[in-house]
Formats: sequence, structure tokens, C-alpha cells
Amino acid sequence: MTGKVAGIISKGKTAKEKIFLDLDFYSNPIDTPIAAGCPIFNKHLEHYTL
Repeated sequence: MTGKVAGIISKGKTAKEKIFLDLDFYSNPIDTPIAAGCPIFNKHLEHYTL
């Protein structure tokens, strides 16, 4: 999963663009990369389970 996120974030040119791309990746609660749960909590878990 982190490779997919990294690929999307790398498209940003500035730090601000990269932050917004990261947030956009998790913005759709219906189509989350980790099934069910809270997108913010899932993001946190993903970064600590590497």
C-alpha cells in the first residue's frame, strides 16, 4: 500500500501539493485502501505497520 501512496504523492511538486495529494488519497470513505474503518485511523495504522 505505501508504494501506491508514495507514487501518488511523488506527483506533487511542492510540499503543499504533496500534503493535499496524500489527503485526497484517503478522502473517499467508500473506496478506502483498507476495507472498513476510519480513513484517518487507517492511514495512521498503515504508516506504523511497515
